[in-house]
Amino acid sequence: MDSCFPPLAGLSLRDGDRPPPPPPGVRLNNCGNGKIEILQDLDLYYIRQIAHNLKEFDLEQKIDLEIKMREGTTKLLAACRHQAQTLEAAKNLLTSNERMSAYMA
Repeated sequence: MDSCFPPLAGLSLRDGDRPPPPPPGVRLNNCGNGKIEILQDLDLYYIRQIAHNLKEFDLEQKIDLEIKMREGTTKLLAACRHQAQTLEAAKNLLTSNERMSAYMA
C-alpha cells in the first residue's frame, strides 16, 4: 500500500538546539516524557482509525474518552497546588494510561 505520508519511524523527535519557550502560565515537565506521550498518542490515533474502519465504534468511543481524560488530567496536574490534588490527579492519569494500554493489547 503506497502512501504519500512518511512512515512513523521516519519522523524525527530529536530536540533542536533550543526548544521554543512555553506560552505564559504553562509549566513544562523536563523529564523528556513529551516524546513518549507523542508516540503513545500516535499509536492511539492509529488504533482509533483501525477501530473506526472495522466499525468497532465502542472501542473508538472508549479511546476518545481516555484521550480526553488524559488531556484534562494533564492540565489539572499542571495546575495543582496541594499535595492531595497532585496525588489524585497523578493517580487518575496513571489509571487512564493503563486503560489505554489495555485497549491497545
